[in-house]
Amino acid sequence: MIKVVIVGAGPCGLFTAIELLKKSEIQVELYDQQKSAGNKFLVAGKSGLNLTHSEQKETLSERYYEHSKLFLKWLNEFNNQDLVQWANELGVETFIGSSGRVFPENFKAAQMLKLWMDELKKSKNFSFHPNSILQDIDPIKKTVLINDEQVQYDHLVMALGGGSWTKTGSDGLWTEMFKKLNINIKEFYSMNCGFNTEWSESFQKQFEIMPLKYIKVRHGDIEIKGDLMLTPWGLEGTPIYSLSHSLQKQFLKEPSREVEIYIDLKPDLSLGQVEAKLRGKKSISTKLNAILSKEAILFLREQTSREDYLDEKIIANKLKHLTLKLVGPRSIEEAISTGGGVEMNEITDSLSLKKYSDFYVGGEMLSWVAPTGGYLLQACFTQGYVIAKSINNKIIR
Repeated sequence: MIKVVIVGAGPCGLFTAIELLKKSEIQVELYDQQKSAGNKFLVAGKSGLNLTHSEQKETLSERYYEHSKLFLKWLNEFNNQDLVQWANELGVETFIGSSGRVFPENFKAAQMLKLWMDELKKSKNFSFHPNSILQDIDPIKKTVLINDEQVQYDHLVMALGGGSWTKTGSDGLWTEMFKKLNINIKEFYSMNCGFNTEWSESFQKQFEIMPLKYIKVRHGDIEIKGDLMLTPWGLEGTPIYSLSHSLQKQFLKEPSREVEIYIDLKPDLSLGQVEAKLRGKKSISTKLNAILSKEAILFLREQTSREDYLDEKIIANKLKHLTLKLVGPRSIEEAISTGGGVEMNEITDSLSLKKYSDFYVGGEMLSWVAPTGGYLLQACFTQGYVIAKSINNKIIR
């Protein structure tokens, strides 16, 4: 019997396990420091479990930025259609939303996770060990120290998560163990996160959370439409999350530098159309009320001097091209995901460490990033499949 130890019972670890158990000669021992499996999976599913995206795999791979070629190679082995098929076989029907995102038809995250765990427990070769704290790794002796006990393995899979949402067990404490093994680690940073700006004191007092519905945000060549949320400290919402990779590239280079974004409050109207709507004898407030929400008007006034606010041409330009300065990202603890972790040049294409061929690393603990929209979960499932396939191939040989 070949013993595979998996540490981390998130989507990557769980999917690696279910794929490995298709082989009767493999014993899977799954460990997690929480009292149950899939904690971050459950938290991610609270607002609607976005399993993946329905894009073609070539487009899908581009969502992984500088690692798109490697992800395309992995997606050729297990893509979004494969994930949907697996979910269907598990008993979870899916549907494609208007944005192209894929969701379970009726099941919530907790129900899907139960089906998943029930499927794993059907195998006599599977054991789950909750409340298990990883203390040390010895890839030479092929052992891990867990709860003061040495556990032997033939193959080791680490799927320990990144640095955000520590209450789910994704605390990043494993990095020190990896550094002792001379594995290069990139420091964690916030991704899919909000960003800070500096409102005036009077504006800040007017709201706790203020929605800006259907606007367009631009940074560099990237434009994202959607709903933005103004908070007392800055911005939240899908458009700013989607720009976090681009914004963080600048902040990581120069942390003290302010970064500018541009906001279009009426993306479906041209500048000429806005100017036409602002002409006439009525007051500027009356004309703005006809085309903007009260929240958008408050925001526009915050960003405009009194003199400019009364100038139809200036206010039309501002409405279509408002410059906002960001002063930094929100903390890692508040981020949906993190960048950083094990450097990608430390692993082979099959996700084993180059230094230790029977030691695999997958999921968010690797230094890749992706936007929200199903891409994060898809990557974890895909990497779990690739890891399991590699181990299976070694056993066959």
